[in-house]
Amino acid sequence: MLPADHPLLDIDRAVDFSFVEEETADRYSADQGRPSYPPEQLVRILFLAVWANLSDVQVCQQLRYNVLYRYFCRLGWEDAIPDDTTLVRFRQRLGEARWQRLLHRLVEQARAKGCLKGRWLVMDSSPVVAHAAARTRVQLLRGGRQRLLQAVRQAAPPVAKELGAGRAGAGRDL
Repeated sequence: MLPADHPLLDIDRAVDFSFVEEETADRYSADQGRPSYPPEQLVRILFLAVWANLSDVQVCQQLRYNVLYRYFCRLGWEDAIPDDTTLVRFRQRLGEARWQRLLHRLVEQARAKGCLKGRWLVMDSSPVVAHAAARTRVQLLRGGRQRLLQAVRQAAPPVAKELGAGRAGAGRDL
C-alpha cells in the first residue's frame, strides 16, 4: 500500500527522530496528568505538515485516510489522531526556540542524507492582519444594519425617513 519510491519513505528511513524524546523529556511527566501522544509522533506530524505544506487542520484531516502519512507518523489503524489544537498546544509547550531547533535538526539530517534538495523556508504562524481577517460581532451587526436600512430606503423612502428621524445620528446610515 506504500509507494516504495516516495520521498517521505526515504526521509523515514534516513532521518533519526529518536532524539525527540530526550529533547522533550523536561516537558512531560510519566506519573502526572493524562497520558499524552508520544512527542516523537507529534514532531513527525508537524514535520509532515511542513514537508507537505499543510496547515494543522489539513494534516489532521489527511491522517484520517492517507496511509502513507499514517505510516510516517507511526499511527496504526486503530490509533486516535490528534486534533489541530493538540498540535498547537504541543508547539506552545515546546516554545518557539525549541521547536525551531528540533525542526532544523530534522531538516539538516534529511538534507545530509540527500532526502531534501534546495532550501527550506520555515515560517511561524504569527497572526497577520489581512483583508481576510474575521470581523467582530459588532462589526457584523453594524454592516447588517446598514444593509437593512439601505434596503428600506430603496423600498420605502417614507419609512426610512421615519427611522432616521427617530434616532440621533441614525440618518447618517440612511
